[in-house]
Amino acid sequence: DNNRLLVEGAAGSGKTLLAREAALRLAGAGRRVYLLTFTEALARWLRECTTVEGLEVAPIRRFALTLLGRAGLEASPPSEARGWEEVSLRAAAEALPRLDASYDAVVLDEAQDLAAGDWVLAQELAGGKPLWAFHDPAQRYWTEREIPLDQFPARFRLPQAHRCHPAIQALADRYAGKPADEQLIRVGLADGALGIVSCPSESSVAGRIGEEIARLRGAGLEPGDIAVVSLRGRAADGVVAQNARFGGHTVVAADDPGMTTSVVADTFLRFKGLERPAVIVTDLGGQARQQAGVRMHIALTRAFDAARIVATGEAIREDPVLAGLVGS
Repeated sequence: DNNRLLVEGAAGSGKTLLAREAALRLAGAGRRVYLLTFTEALARWLRECTTVEGLEVAPIRRFALTLLGRAGLEASPPSEARGWEEVSLRAAAEALPRLDASYDAVVLDEAQDLAAGDWVLAQELAGGKPLWAFHDPAQRYWTEREIPLDQFPARFRLPQAHRCHPAIQALADRYAGKPADEQLIRVGLADGALGIVSCPSESSVAGRIGEEIARLRGAGLEPGDIAVVSLRGRAADGVVAQNARFGGHTVVAADDPGMTTSVVADTFLRFKGLERPAVIVTDLGGQARQQAGVRMHIALTRAFDAARIVATGEAIREDPVLAGLVGS
């Protein structure tokens, strides 16, 4: 009954499931609904499992391009990342007035990642109709991006995370600056829920990742149960997750059509909102030193049952959390 509702929840608290269910129920009641995400990969997964008449699922910035195209306006992807916010603003200011794009509700997932221009587009799409947004402050990578809290008089907080093994959750909490049970982390390292794999050089990291994938497969996991998550951006130098194979294991990007049955290798930002029974975190150091805690928190909280951190010994020693775990 709330036209403007903001739902906060930690990773694994059920935000995406609730966003999807809310959109499905609204569409099932005969309403036309936009379910918008920030990442391409999450939108693809939601589309594949959320097919119902009246519901349109899309990443918000690609959807902005679609609106511009429908309006007969120039709709080329920007050459630089900073240009995407301008795309959303143009869609709101130039495309929407030319289109009948009004729907009965807008549902936003991973709302903490939206920039000001994205919020303008979402608000214009919703008009006076329901706008429900789901977010996690701990996964807020772009600190300059703010949710317009004054637009959401109704707020709700999901009280508990349910996704991760307790040891994985405890380690992720350490990186998020939250209180964490050190003994629980060490038990996880002992029983195999957590693993820290030190490599002698950058060139040996990919091979060790292949070995870890083989071990997980030997333990009964399918390729679609495993993800390799890089803490660096796709364009950064030496990104291991750009590899097409690790050992004998072929990998695909998070937004690849075959991702549900394949080992995924992608960046922590592109894999946001998704999850796997086992996650191998890699590409520490370098660019990943910036916002290191947020990067690692996002990557670890993608895992249900097993998390492996594979990096050079130097990168592990530079990480104060990991150094404390392996050095004692």
